[in-house]
Amino acid sequence: MAILYDDGRILLDDDGVTLRRFDLLLRDRFIPYSDIARGAERPLGRFGGRLRMWGAVDVWVWLGLDPGRRQKDRMIVLDVAGQRTRVALTPDDHDVVVALLAERVRSGSTAPSG
Repeated sequence: MAILYDDGRILLDDDGVTLRRFDLLLRDRFIPYSDIARGAERPLGRFGGRLRMWGAVDVWVWLGLDPGRRQKDRMIVLDVAGQRTRVALTPDDHDVVVALLAERVRSGSTAPSG
């Protein structure tokens, strides 16, 4: 298994995305690329998640732990097959993660939305 990206919180390898300290019990979450229906970039505004270190952006989007989120301005939102709640990522190197996901997620898009 080759590691493609790792910033300590988000890891992309040949098989999928691992989000470290993701849920309420700070457990990791693994999402295979085949389970990602689509991805979209969204701005990370003051009331849209930037001031939140961890938790729900709204009823449908969940952010894993990221103490450095206040310095970021974009997030990647993934629709995961069979899940109502979407997963939001705020990687340290946003553009690299978007490119890696675009290569590996077949059905959807990780192109900027809006």
